[in-house]
Amino acid sequence: MSSSVTFIDSKIDEAHRLLSATHDYIKWQAPKDMNKMDPHVTFLLSSEAMRVTVRLTQIIAWFMLQK
Repeated sequence: MSSSVTFIDSKIDEAHRLLSATHDYIKWQAPKDMNKMDPHVTFLLSSEAMRVTVRLTQIIAWFMLQK
């Protein structure tokens, strides 16, 4: 039981780090990148950023339920 909890904890930490990195990109780098893009590409980037954020949040929630 302990080893499975350790595994889940490590995956939660990993997913949280990915979510944090995604947040940092969206907050700091994405606005700089979007200035160079046309509106259609900006929309696609925003949509993809939202999709990744939602999916990572779902993954973290699923792992927490497995604990």
